[in-house]
This record gives sequence, C-alpha cells and structure tokens, in this order.
Amino acid sequence: MVPSTRSRMITFTHTTTLAPAQLALLEPVAARYGAALTEVSSLSGAAINPASRVQVAISLKGDAPGPLPASNHPDYLRTAARVSVALQEALRAWLPCLWFADVARFSDFDLAATVVNYAALRPFTPKTKASYVFDVLDSDTPRAVTFSLQRNLPAKLSGIEPMLRALGFEPAVQFAPRRAERLIATFKRKPQLLYSLFVAERELVEQYLGRRDAKLIGRRLKRLFAAKDFSMLEPLLALEVARALGGTISAEITISPEIFVTPAALAPHDNPSVSPADAAGVPAALAYLNLESRGGREDRA
Repeated sequence: MVPSTRSRMITFTHTTTLAPAQLALLEPVAARYGAALTEVSSLSGAAINPASRVQVAISLKGDAPGPLPASNHPDYLRTAARVSVALQEALRAWLPCLWFADVARFSDFDLAATVVNYAALRPFTPKTKASYVFDVLDSDTPRAVTFSLQRNLPAKLSGIEPMLRALGFEPAVQFAPRRAERLIATFKRKPQLLYSLFVAERELVEQYLGRRDAKLIGRRLKRLFAAKDFSMLEPLLALEVARALGGTISAEITISPEIFVTPAALAPHDNPSVSPADAAGVPAALAYLNLESRGGREDRA
C-alpha cells in the first residue's frame, strides 16, 4: 500500500472596511506575514474626507499543523517554546487590528489601554516546562510586565497617536508616547484586564501543545477579551502553530478604495430617495463600520 500524501490545507480570510488612517492597525499583521501594505494613492478627494473608507481583504493559507515531539524528547521544550511565542505574537498583532476597527473603542480608556499594552508587551519566552506564558500567580510577573512596557510602549504609541489625530479623535493626546506611564498605570490599577489575556494564552497554548480540542479552543476564543467573540481566529492560530513547527504561511493583502459618491451627486432635493447619510457624502452602506472575519476552512488536497 502506498502511503497517502494528501495534506490538509487551512485558509483564513479577514475582510474589513476602514478609514484610510486606520491602515496603521494592519502594519503589524502585514509585517508578520511578509506582506507589504499597498499605498492607497487613488483615493483623491475621498482621502481627505473623514467619511471615506477603504476595503481590506487578508487571505492566509498553509498546511494544518503536524505533531509535536514527545514530551520526553530533547527537542520538546524548544519546539513548545516556538509554538507558545508564535501564538503570543499572533494575538498581539491581531487583537488591536480587530478591536480598534471600531475607533469608538478608544473611548473606553481602561480597555483601550489594556489592548495597547498587550500589543506592546514582549511575548513570554519559556525557559522550562513550568510555564509557557506569563503566570498570573507569579509574584515577579508585575515587575516583568512593567519593565517590558516601559521599554516598548512609547514606540507603539508613536504609531497610534497620529492615527487618532488623523481620524479627528479628540482624546488622541491620551495615547501620545509621553503618556505611556498613564497606560502602564492602568495595568497597575486593574491588572485583571491584562491578566485575563494571559489566562487565555495559557489555555490556548496548552490546547495546541496537547489535544488540540477544536471545541475547547473555539470556546476559549469566544471569550478571549472583554466577553467579545474572537472564535474566527481559530484557523489563524492553527496556521501559526504549523509555521512554528516548520510550515509556511502564504499571505495576500489587498486594499482598494470604496466607491464614494460626492454630496453634489446625492443632493436630496434632486433625488428624494437619498438618505440624510448619503446627502452628507456617506453612502448608506458605509454609515457604519462594517467588520467581518470569516473562519478558515480545512480542505484536503
């Protein structure tokens, strides 16, 4: 009998509609998969209109993850550490991208500061099998987190403040690099917010190092942060694990301007069917932020 060479493929797609300034949220994602963000130069008048939008489509594809070495194998710790760091890095890149697609979420300072802190925090690098992520019960964790944020948070904020100013977000100054200590103070005042992400990381890493129970992984992602559902990330994390085990991820990111109809073309007195939102230069379909992520599918090729 000839062994089967059929491989399982996983795809992950994410589509969203953003203001041009919000493309800054995608930079960590694009950098992670070696995909360059195409400069949006064809927006013309829409680029200076705060109501303009661009459509973004991200497609990732790769093999499903293979098995880890046995736990008593000499390479197990090194391999498990790669898996853990890959999952931590992926969540740090994607959570802000998804969370802040709705810019209004910057208005809740404590939650916004937690997401920004999480993105700026360097992943925990396992040294032993005792812990693969930050341990919320370890008395040294607050010191380690604070040290990492003091070193890395200002640089993260240097990309966020200009984005918020371009969007006309009044509290943009709250996220200026010089205000980094205020965001760090949020962690010290409400550590449970950031710790909830550490607990989620631990449960996810344990699953991907162990049974890889899809139901348990999906259940955990449904309450990843602030009771919001991120279960669409399940195929993405599987791709990350596969790459940590030696696989590859092919990525494609496309950005295109939305069709923007000018106010003059939509004057209500010329066309009674035009809504007030259209009359203001915002197509009715774009009067709200449309965010959609689709879970990938697993194919057999």
